[in-house]
Formats: sequence, structure tokens, C-alpha cells
Amino acid sequence: MPFTITPAAFEAEAEAVREIETRGWHAITFPAPAEVSEWHWHDFEALIFMLDGTMTIEFEDGRDSFACAPGCRIETADRVVHREVTDGYRAVFGLSVDPAKLTMPINKPAEELARA
Repeated sequence: MPFTITPAAFEAEAEAVREIETRGWHAITFPAPAEVSEWHWHDFEALIFMLDGTMTIEFEDGRDSFACAPGCRIETADRVVHREVTDGYRAVFGLSVDPAKLTMPINKPAEELARA
């Protein structure tokens, strides 16, 4: 499955950072605002460790959506069209690519996937 969720996967932010760094990935922590994002995809893989708030991920292809609350870990694949629904959250993101090398926009429009 391109996105997996593990409830109660960690207790402290330091645990999340350690797991990300063990993979050789790049850890960044930031707050995300309340939003219902447009359908989009990413050209990188990620680990997301929820610290505060809840995020629901919905999939354009109709597969079941899921919600992730504090303590949950989400592992994402690249090139999967989805959107996030949230009242705002804070998370540690582990990115498979150096954040300085991310292509913009990070949220690639769904209709561009066929051309990528």
C-alpha cells in the first residue's frame, strides 16, 4: 500500500527524528494550517509523525481514507494522488530528499501526474 498508518507508533518527537535520521532522510518539524488541500501528489517519499492535531488523508481513486492523530506514524509513497483534510496539526516530516532540493510546488497538481 502506498500510504500506511501506524497508530501509537511513538511517544516523543526525539523518537521520530531518530527514526528519520536512521533512514538517512531529512527531518523537519512544522505546523500545518487548517485546510482541505486540492488533489495532488509528491515527487518524494515521506514519513510523517503526528505531534498535535489530526490529519485525514483521502485518495482520489476512492480507496478508504484514514485519520492520523498524535502518536501516529504515516509512511507515504511518491506519485499517489491524495488530499489532506485538517483543522491544523504539527508534525515531524521525514523527507527522502534534501528539503533544499525539493521541486516546487511541493503539492503537484493531480492532472500533471500523467506528464511526470
